[in-house]
Amino acid sequence: MRLKPLLIILILTSALSLRADVEYIRYHNKSFNYTVMIPAAWEKAKADFEYKHVLSLKKGRHTEIRITAVNNDSEEKIKWKNWKEWYVKDVGGGLKKIIESKDVQIEKYITGKLLLFEYNYKGNLVLERILISDIDDNMIIIECRSPISTYKKYIEVFNTVMGSLKKTGKELNENVDK
Repeated sequence: MRLKPLLIILILTSALSLRADVEYIRYHNKSFNYTVMIPAAWEKAKADFEYKHVLSLKKGRHTEIRITAVNNDSEEKIKWKNWKEWYVKDVGGGLKKIIESKDVQIEKYITGKLLLFEYNYKGNLVLERILISDIDDNMIIIECRSPISTYKKYIEVFNTVMGSLKKTGKELNENVDK
């Protein structure tokens, strides 16, 4: 009888230790007024242009989080409103089905559109979730993708990144690009 509580504690402890292996750091971008939590150990690549910023985070060959910030002009709004017409074709895949599409409230001043869809890419079935949001005069797009076979493994990481998006002020006096 005493083994049962010990077994439950062991199961809970091992489950918690599996969840705790991802360490996060807060990434700030002063140019586009946003901050987000990102997995510290993932491979990072960054590209900055006057009108656009891209932060790419990869885990292995097929799992990626891409954060894109662009000036939110009318052309960009129209482009993302019609994402189905170009998005999956641009990555070389074929859209299989849209699983979810809804408006979300991220924080007091940030709303967005959340999309979840499935597509084929180079023979793999991929699940992708995209958050499209506006912060001031900028559009922030967070794309999280992984093959269906591994998507569940990274869902907590994807949720953390998307759920941590916050607006920052231009008045920040800290080292913001890490």
